[in-house]
Amino acid sequence: MKVAVLFSGGKDSILALQDCLRKGFEVRYLVSFFSEKPEPYMYNHPNMSLAIMQSLSLGFKLVTKKLGPGKEQEEMKSALESISKDIEGVLVGVPLSKKQKAFLSQICKSLGVKLFTPLAGKRQDALWKKALDSGFEIVIVYSKGMDRKWLGRTVQKKDLKSISGKASAFRTLVINGPIFRSRMAITDSAKEWEGKEGRFVIKDAKLKGAEAPGEGAG
Repeated sequence: MKVAVLFSGGKDSILALQDCLRKGFEVRYLVSFFSEKPEPYMYNHPNMSLAIMQSLSLGFKLVTKKLGPGKEQEEMKSALESISKDIEGVLVGVPLSKKQKAFLSQICKSLGVKLFTPLAGKRQDALWKKALDSGFEIVIVYSKGMDRKWLGRTVQKKDLKSISGKASAFRTLVINGPIFRSRMAITDSAKEWEGKEGRFVIKDAKLKGAEAPGEGAG
């Protein structure tokens, strides 16, 4: 089946992409949305240039769409409509609320494609464990309600007890793993912190030689 994957660049969308590939789906596009909201709920990719870099390393075509305030649903539908003739399904790489799933189901139905939500009902502690056991390198790029020390940290298995049950306080970026062809090296960054939340801002990065075995991406 030919699919497009809604791609945030974080651990959940990467896990969904890996699952999709293992099931033999043909990934035609990664679709990344960008919003000015501080905590976008389905399109939390932190940086368009990083999305492009990830798609190059993964080996898939990338469709990007910037979402204007108050026009998120309309523009998300427009982006998916532009590729609907090339796909049979849309795979969502983030856990969805009932409202979010209903919204995307309506869009997919109107476009005549199926909606796949492989992470539905999955516990975050189990997803973290699966991601790290799979060998993905995951960096914290947003934290709320936790210590600023988490910003920019590459999560290790020893950290799972500390972050278990607190996944809503994090946004992540995957920089390497078994389905990547090259590792993303962060060469310039800064931490921004205000009150109880902050961001790890990646100012510059580059792709280096692959450091993990490939899994036939693209």
